[in-house]
Amino acid sequence: MATASCPIQVDAGPSQAFGLRKAERRSNQRFELALEFDLFQLRGAKRLAWHSSGITVDWSRNSVLLRSGRNLPPGSSAQLVVRWTAGVQLIVVGRVIRSDERGMVFKIQRRRFRGKPLLIVSLAELINWQPSGQPN
Repeated sequence: MATASCPIQVDAGPSQAFGLRKAERRSNQRFELALEFDLFQLRGAKRLAWHSSGITVDWSRNSVLLRSGRNLPPGSSAQLVVRWTAGVQLIVVGRVIRSDERGMVFKIQRRRFRGKPLLIVSLAELINWQPSGQPN
């Protein structure tokens, strides 16, 4: 008795077997944004201990995917200090909700900016500034 070959792979899920894309289950859109950060583990109400540094992968309104040299275990409370722009840091307080080989997913509980943007124009440039079209 001849057996017919089945075009559907055994290990494929139902949506993959019929050529359908998986539906996006996330409620918030994610944005690829690679920024350097330092990660501090919260120990008690006001104690921070530096844990690692790394790079952000993508952001949503409620969470951020991080890659660093060392992951914190799920459930850990932490503070993320992101180098936003020159002189400005984004401080994010939250909790690790997933930690695996792809990185850590950090649930954002609070966020605020700290610092002031650095003035790019030096004082000497301001003193010697002339409107365009006029000689120095």
